[in-house]
Amino acid sequence: MLNTNKTLILHCVLLLGILIFLTGCLTTPNRTWVKANQAGISAFNKGDYQEAETHFIRSLGFTTNFNMTDPRRATSINNLATLHHKQSKFDDAVPLYLHSLELNEKNLGKNHPNTLMSMNNLAELYKDQGKMSEAKPLLDKAIKMIEKSSAISLNDKGTLFNNLAEINKFEGNFNEAEENFNKALVTYEKALGPQYSHIALIYNNLASLYQSKGNFDKALLFCERASSIYENLLGPDHPSVAASINNLAYIYKNIGKYDEALPLYSRALAIDEKVFGPNHPHVAIDLNNIGELYRVKGDYEQAEPLFDRSLSIREATLGENHMDVGQSLNNLAGLYVELGNYIDAESYYQRALKIFNDVLGGEHINVAVTLENYAVLLNRVEREIEATEYLARAKSIRNNRNTK
Repeated sequence: MLNTNKTLILHCVLLLGILIFLTGCLTTPNRTWVKANQAGISAFNKGDYQEAETHFIRSLGFTTNFNMTDPRRATSINNLATLHHKQSKFDDAVPLYLHSLELNEKNLGKNHPNTLMSMNNLAELYKDQGKMSEAKPLLDKAIKMIEKSSAISLNDKGTLFNNLAEINKFEGNFNEAEENFNKALVTYEKALGPQYSHIALIYNNLASLYQSKGNFDKALLFCERASSIYENLLGPDHPSVAASINNLAYIYKNIGKYDEALPLYSRALAIDEKVFGPNHPHVAIDLNNIGELYRVKGDYEQAEPLFDRSLSIREATLGENHMDVGQSLNNLAGLYVELGNYIDAESYYQRALKIFNDVLGGEHINVAVTLENYAVLLNRVEREIEATEYLARAKSIRNNRNTK
């Protein structure tokens, strides 16, 4: 099964350095812009996205009084894009990110920290859309440009290392991912100290990486550290807390502690539904993970409606060809195999394989896992020759990944 362990991706997108730099100016338009933008940032960090949108739109409106080259316009556009991105409104976010990047390159230069962060944010959006081939070159380019910019902060450098590590992880390049996550951690610790949300984010992402590598002792250690920092800093009902306890539940599930996993998964679901509403991709992740827990326990009647709802949300919000839709299809197919519904199971495995091949490439680990699952079905229906072929292909993919 392809279980989604939710990882937090750091979007250093609110460009607080601009706010700090500009607060020395005492003009009325500046005061009103700063007030509106800071209010939007505060609401965003609290998870109140409707209020954040109101303030960010106001801040953007104030920039009509500024010079055309004023960087605050790009900041307001970027922050509004981030808000849409966070809510998975990708079609709204893409043109705003592109416009912000264009303004920053034109007005500040290609090596300015704000330009690099605009590239980072656009790359993160592409990654969340499953467009890895468009995301990675942007992050690689941004990191190379760090060497040419003496102005970029340690905080922003940490962000770029973290997000490149996430791309590495999605590609199955775990050794590169671990190296870049650790670079991010060292950079953040130099800049911020050990008790800060950015440090918790890296702990969470390292925990997710170690989960993927099967090292659950290390995963549990980092996840517990992350959860403690998040709750102390943000309170018990913040989306980052939900993500962290979701990961903790995933670890408990994988070491067989189901009774400890279920209440954590349920708590994460309650937080995400409260913050994002019932039809958000984060809610789909929670539903998928609870469904997978019930499946592992053999409670298929509880699992099926959870998988179904997760798939419906993902298709509606992410599109029918998103990699998360492929994950839901794979998981439902596995459930159908257990229920003896082989016709629907095969259809779903075929759809999942097509999505993973198209979006992630034929050598991705998700392709291998789905082929292995599909082979189980083929053996059940006495199509042993096909099953052997699929298993051989999956083994080849895994061997190729292990050499990286």
